[in-house]
Amino acid sequence: MDMMLEEELIDLMTFCPQNPDSADIPKKHARITEIGHELYADGVVSRWESNSN
Repeated sequence: MDMMLEEELIDLMTFCPQNPDSADIPKKHARITEIGHELYADGVVSRWESNSN
């Protein structure tokens, strides 16, 4: 599940700079925030931090 969220997050973060005039940007930003909350709640963010050291 986390991998799917991470892939979606990458897709969204790629879409936004490539399509700055898109009407979907506010929805995409909201989804990015949702995914961040989900990943943080699942402990994925802390695992990323642990692996970067």
